[in-house]
Amino acid sequence: MKNKYIIKLYHYYLRKKYDNDKIVGIKESEKVLEKLKNLSVIEPISINDLDYMGKAFLNDLSSEYPKDSLKIFKIVKNGTTDIFYKYHRERYVGKVCIYIFLSEDNSLHSNCDLLECKLEIMKGINKSEIDKKSHIYWRYLDTMHQYDIMVKETKSNFKEKFFNKNKTEGKMRIAIVDDELIWRKKSYSYIKKIVEKNDSIDVFKSGNDFLEKHAEYDIVFMDIEMPEIDGWNTAKTYRIFYPESVVAMLTTHDEMCSKGYHINAFRFISKQNMEYELSEALCSLRKILRKDKQI
Repeated sequence: MKNKYIIKLYHYYLRKKYDNDKIVGIKESEKVLEKLKNLSVIEPISINDLDYMGKAFLNDLSSEYPKDSLKIFKIVKNGTTDIFYKYHRERYVGKVCIYIFLSEDNSLHSNCDLLECKLEIMKGINKSEIDKKSHIYWRYLDTMHQYDIMVKETKSNFKEKFFNKNKTEGKMRIAIVDDELIWRKKSYSYIKKIVEKNDSIDVFKSGNDFLEKHAEYDIVFMDIEMPEIDGWNTAKTYRIFYPESVVAMLTTHDEMCSKGYHINAFRFISKQNMEYELSEALCSLRKILRKDKQI
């Protein structure tokens, strides 16, 4: 973990009926939290201390789970993350912990780091114990590097649903949706440099053009701000027909990221740093597809 990051822990229960062993497990996890607090490893923080991103995320959770079940902590010392992972893997039962990585200026640093950290905590939890309302978070997590581990441990059928088996073998289908010509050209040129021979790239100048195509893609790079129908609504409509498709949002405004939980965005890509971030997103997705033997 890089030292410059502040890590905030979003910690909440999934209220269900547990047997005696699981109740003991929850009590044990409380002891772990108390021990970590005594070591000055974590400290509680209030909702009022959160930045806009944290509040947006917390409000999203509060719509499904009681606010009194939400607990928030901040890790205050460097070098403690591995300890925290260990405790979660060994002790946490029936509980989900969600980390959000924030940079020193309290802005979201990296969606990739966020998801990898979520996976590290959540991969030891039995998915069958979580109610249907939480599946959106699991699906969000299942699209990352350890997707195959999650599927194996949870005996989920997400693997069968995640990508279209009828696609051309060895081919990744990519779409770019952006109303500005300069950004369409930049996106296309960056992607073209890193794609493989059989990959296809389709480019659309509006959300309407994209939706009218009625085509499924492995990944869609979607601009957020567009006339007529913006990226959020385009993504929501697209997901009605292709709920498991991967969408990466393109933006010049970091504050847009707080809305992304509602459409389960795979990445938020800054246009100012697009060349590197487009490459990273495609490489990550290609690893997932190859692990699942879909390309």
